[in-house]
Amino acid sequence: MPDTSDVTNVSDQQRLRWSAVLLLLAIGVAFAVYGINEQGMWYDELYSATLGAVPLLDVVETVRRFDMHPPLYYLQLSVWETVSQSDLWLRLNSTAWWLATGVVLTLISRRLFSNNTAYLALAFFVLNASGVHFAQELRMYALLMLLTVLCFYATEQFWRHEERAPSGLLYVITVTVIYSHGAGFLILLSMWASAAWVAWQRLVPRQRLLRFAAVQFAAILTGLPEHLRAATMHLHFEEGLSYAIAPSPYELLRDTVWLITGRGELLGAVSIPITLSLTVPILWAGTRTEGPARRALLAFVITPIATCCAISHLSRPIWVFRAISFTLPLLCLTLAVGSLQWLEVIHARLAAVKSNETSEAWPGLQRVTTMLLPVALLVWCLFGVIAQRTFYPLVSHYREAAEVVARAGRVGDTIYVPQSYGYWAFCWYALGPGSIQPLHDAGQHELPNGVLVVKGRPEAEPRIVETKYVATESDDAGQHDLPRTFLLMYGKKPAAKMIAELQLAEGIEVRQFIDESPVGVWQIRSN
Repeated sequence: MPDTSDVTNVSDQQRLRWSAVLLLLAIGVAFAVYGINEQGMWYDELYSATLGAVPLLDVVETVRRFDMHPPLYYLQLSVWETVSQSDLWLRLNSTAWWLATGVVLTLISRRLFSNNTAYLALAFFVLNASGVHFAQELRMYALLMLLTVLCFYATEQFWRHEERAPSGLLYVITVTVIYSHGAGFLILLSMWASAAWVAWQRLVPRQRLLRFAAVQFAAILTGLPEHLRAATMHLHFEEGLSYAIAPSPYELLRDTVWLITGRGELLGAVSIPITLSLTVPILWAGTRTEGPARRALLAFVITPIATCCAISHLSRPIWVFRAISFTLPLLCLTLAVGSLQWLEVIHARLAAVKSNETSEAWPGLQRVTTMLLPVALLVWCLFGVIAQRTFYPLVSHYREAAEVVARAGRVGDTIYVPQSYGYWAFCWYALGPGSIQPLHDAGQHELPNGVLVVKGRPEAEPRIVETKYVATESDDAGQHDLPRTFLLMYGKKPAAKMIAELQLAEGIEVRQFIDESPVGVWQIRSN
């Protein structure tokens, strides 16, 4: 009778492995969905929601006219919104892409490295504070993380296959990246950096490198319409993105550390040396030998960061933490490989010392010592996830502004919103999800309570009174029946500029009813 014990043991091991993966994914999803709907969507999220709410056939033209990013993300979001347009459901779109990234990262880590590497990579990923944040936010960064992992895997498969490299897979993924995000060119540079590295190290034959170049050239030609559109739109942004910077050495270091522990900074500036002391030895261990881990770190983490920094200093500022967030999964993979390599390195050194030891307690001490650094890093990452929820909320208060207008507004009131995207955001909550179709919008709508919302700037008025949201307590006696005019703007600087342009900077009476927020509402009244 055949012995089935080996088969049973293998089956049990597989069940145990998948149980570990599912447990880690469950922990990650719990972090991602916890508090996901505590506050309304902020400015960028409402921008995504509006572009995704248009009919599928109008998405490409809408994006072409109003957005610098390619249309692929908004196309899939338009399909997603056919189920529901609630805040929770829309944000779960990013959660789904983040979850897919974790699954794919686990699978390729097993295929390129080992089971233990896959478990550790997934553990670092689900405990990555920045990754958890992007899993909660209605933007395209979770999707971009997945595409980065696929690009890394496609290039590695290209180098590993000796006879027939997967050209079709590489082409499809490259084109997908081009049509997914404005920062997609940084991922392309990562793939080319990987090719340059293997060419310099002479790890693959010249014919395969030429085939790789041909595939990339074909993909770039396919994406040529998007390149031309993006270049045309950039002409309207001669000074670069208003929120981008040319990072100082400190900002470069700080934002890079954010990739590991998020923007919570549990211990303030001390977080930077703590994070570096925990990660640098592990990353060094992971890249000591030639292999995919070294290419992952050098090509897909360091190259885009260095490129983004160089462009910001040599050309125009494009440095935004979000623009380098796609490196997160492969940074987690390198940390996983480095953790296992670190254990082997320290184990070998301790074993050499042990040869002169006779203490029976040494094996236990050895195990504790070798596990200390990776465990400490995982615990530090966990603290980062917790701290980020406390220190880094992204709010715009459009939902709160719409609620106050609905409660305190009356028939005949008019509220002007000069910023087009702010007009979309406010109307999402004031009129209802998907109420604004950018291609066909008339620029003004009447709310259910009779308040007229107008896209544009108000005519010059003698005096503006800041109320920070419309409130009935701000009305003067005897003025309750007169129509009122309000100005709603996003950001203090644009609002101050608008007031200055209307020459109303002097004699402004300020009456603030709630805490500071990016959204301000001013009441305009004649003397």
